[in-house]
Amino acid sequence: MKFKSLVLLVLGAINSSIVIAGDEPVNCATQTTYTTYWYGPANCTIPPGDLLVHYSDKSYVPSLVLRKNGFKCTAFFPYSGTEENVETICDYTPKATIRIRPDPTDTTYKYADVWGTDRDGSIVSQELWVDGVKQNGSSVLLMGDIGDTFTVTARVRDNDGYTDEASQGVTLRGENPSPCGDHEC
Repeated sequence: MKFKSLVLLVLGAINSSIVIAGDEPVNCATQTTYTTYWYGPANCTIPPGDLLVHYSDKSYVPSLVLRKNGFKCTAFFPYSGTEENVETICDYTPKATIRIRPDPTDTTYKYADVWGTDRDGSIVSQELWVDGVKQNGSSVLLMGDIGDTFTVTARVRDNDGYTDEASQGVTLRGENPSPCGDHEC
């Protein structure tokens, strides 16, 4: 007698991307920018002729306001310099993920869902395949006989046109849930 039940045994999650795994940097470029900074003794005079001085090794603004005894004045740094900033800018591939979850109304069935994430954009399409057959939608109910195996593949595409795939093997094992849960009936 064959039982129609499903319990998940994950045989392994395999990233099926040929070259690039999900959430990987691609199309990287080095960008160099220059930032001006100011330094030295910034000074100004307030009444009755008091000299105020502030020294800075590096300021990203050319002046500052100095205050004393209710008076204020604007002091300018006398020297400037330029620092080079080198940054690597990349696109990132999306990440495909497969989630296996129980049917909330029948614990003997399992659903396979696909979803994707993209750190630098958005997911524009999701596909779910079971044993090489494309499914409608992003979720499918897996059911069969004890020992049946399925290969579930998720494929996602991001707004930059990059794709990622993930595959997961699933074997159905027979476990008939008790109507009493963990307690004896």
